[in-house]
Amino acid sequence: MGLIEELQKERGRLEKAKKWMESSKKGTKNYKKNEREWSLQCSTMNGKNRYYLYDGESEKKYLSQKECKIIRDLSQSEYEKRLKKCVDQELVRLIRLQKCIMKNSIDDVYEKMHPGKQKYIQPVEPSKYQIFEDWKNRNYQGKGFAPDAVEIYSNNGERVRSKSEKILADMFLSKGIPYKYECPLELRDRRIVYPDFTFWDIENQREIYWEHDGRMDDPEYAEKAVRKIDGYVQSGILLGEQLIITYETSGYPLNGRVVEILVEKHLLGRCNL
Repeated sequence: MGLIEELQKERGRLEKAKKWMESSKKGTKNYKKNEREWSLQCSTMNGKNRYYLYDGESEKKYLSQKECKIIRDLSQSEYEKRLKKCVDQELVRLIRLQKCIMKNSIDDVYEKMHPGKQKYIQPVEPSKYQIFEDWKNRNYQGKGFAPDAVEIYSNNGERVRSKSEKILADMFLSKGIPYKYECPLELRDRRIVYPDFTFWDIENQREIYWEHDGRMDDPEYAEKAVRKIDGYVQSGILLGEQLIITYETSGYPLNGRVVEILVEKHLLGRCNL
């Protein structure tokens, strides 16, 4: 899974370079004069660079520093032409490698068999989809509610502590992302915490936690929230990797667009089938 993720990152990097070249105008420039196309040559003499226009056959023309625009454009053009060739070749190799790895995944051998046969098979190891299903079906005991606490229920039927948590839970449900509400988690210092939402990252085989801090203008609440976040970090659960945090105050409510961005970035395609 780590290899696939690294290949995806590298593919993204190459495609970003390709888009940059497509939007650049310098890379398509050629210097033409007297029906001939000229390229740029560079040599170093006594520690100084000298630049020449070369027609590809025999004629050279010296370029002075006053003609730096020609030097700049032709240097950039040569760079982008070489870069395009390299990027195109690497993308072809990378796509082939990705297809080869995905095609030969040992999980696929089991998953592509008929469901009627699957129930009689003992696979060499649980597939990532079986692990996901086991995680979803594993029972847990949540934190519980005070007798006088207001009753708020999500569209999934579980009781939550605030309207903002209901908004979050309903969004996860609408996007088909399974979650666990206030599932206990033991940190490295043996302390038990209850993340607001817990998800299963199918590709990386780990949990992702979402904390919503809803009263950040309350000093006592804010201090507890910061201590809790520090506890996550000290347990190796880092913000932006396995930990997602949203905030609000009495004057600034939960921002739905921010939630959507975080869901698309960290959960969609990773925590749902």
